[in-house]
Amino acid sequence: MSLLNFFTGQSADELVQYEPTSEDTIAFGLRLFTIGSVVVIGLTIIALRYFA
Repeated sequence: MSLLNFFTGQSADELVQYEPTSEDTIAFGLRLFTIGSVVVIGLTIIALRYFA
């Protein structure tokens, strides 16, 4: 499973004729936001644990 499949929820075959709708764009943004916030929180905890 490629990163693109993970982010879009589409298979490679569907991506050939894939036109993102506004709903897909919103879902993509939410997924990025969720992953990003988890990473930021994790990095913050690690930084506080080792540098504070």
